[in-house]
Amino acid sequence: MDKLKKSVLIVAPHPDDETLGCGGTICRLVEDGWSVHWLIATDMACSENYTSEQISTRQVEIEKVAGHYGFTSVSQLPFSPAKLDETPKRLLICEVIDLGY
Repeated sequence: MDKLKKSVLIVAPHPDDETLGCGGTICRLVEDGWSVHWLIATDMACSENYTSEQISTRQVEIEKVAGHYGFTSVSQLPFSPAKLDETPKRLLICEVIDLGY
């Protein structure tokens, strides 16, 4: 590999979409030494449709998945899972830019 470490950003609308969409690729990239970052576009805490227990359980699941894959970083955007399709794309883009990706 080059002196510069290669990195990739995996963007998932919801947790588990990364695995369904490219789980094998994630494993291969991590195995090959890439810096793999996971960006989840939604956060259950931003919706009134979920209990605190559901939110807590989801966070534990996210941490477990991140540990299994070996992600370099994990970030979540502050958008409601049920309303992501209503979110203006410019807001999504601005949030990603603010994170430094």
